[in-house]
Amino acid sequence: MAIWAKIRRFFIEHLLLFSSILLGGSIFLFVWGLVAELEPKFMGDLVEKALVLGEYGRYLLIIPPFGIIIGGWYLGITIYNRRKFERMVNTEKKSDFVKSFHEIEVLSHKLPTEYRNRFKRAKKKFGL
Repeated sequence: MAIWAKIRRFFIEHLLLFSSILLGGSIFLFVWGLVAELEPKFMGDLVEKALVLGEYGRYLLIIPPFGIIIGGWYLGITIYNRRKFERMVNTEKKSDFVKSFHEIEVLSHKLPTEYRNRFKRAKKKFGL
């Protein structure tokens, strides 16, 4: 397996964690930037010590919204795909499973390995 495939698989396995960290960290930095810009006395010595780095407050107002958008997007897509997979795999009718077979297979490759294994078990359950 090529190194890029391993990196991609690692990212897919931990996408929920990475997107949550990106979203949470970006929100934290954005709030910090807002407080540092609007009310620098609130943070006291912390702002004065950080001024050695320059006018970081404006960067914390400009850059984190992109992280919020990207992290929120990946978090939402991951949760949506997991719920969709659960709904399609937990069907009791073989005809419903066969209708959505290709879509379930595609979703199982976009989600962690656990979902691919569940897809294989569901195929065995329905005799496919």
